[in-house]
Amino acid sequence: LSAFKRDFKEVFKMTPSRWIKNKRLEYAKNLLVESDLNINQIAYDSGFVNASHFIKSFRDKYKAPPHQYRSNYSAA
Repeated sequence: LSAFKRDFKEVFKMTPSRWIKNKRLEYAKNLLVESDLNINQIAYDSGFVNASHFIKSFRDKYKAPPHQYRSNYSAA
């Protein structure tokens, strides 16, 4: 396991858990833009245990909470 994590980090420049979290957030971003699902459903569908953790993670990565990101994208 240690060798896998070390090799993974060497190739992707991040830990496996961070890579998975980034993929979940990218999927959530696509759902926000392409669907009418509510934030709780998007959080659940993206693999987050609760909406508050999803919202905080999304805000940290994309510099805006999910509902604001969706409205900004819709206005553009």
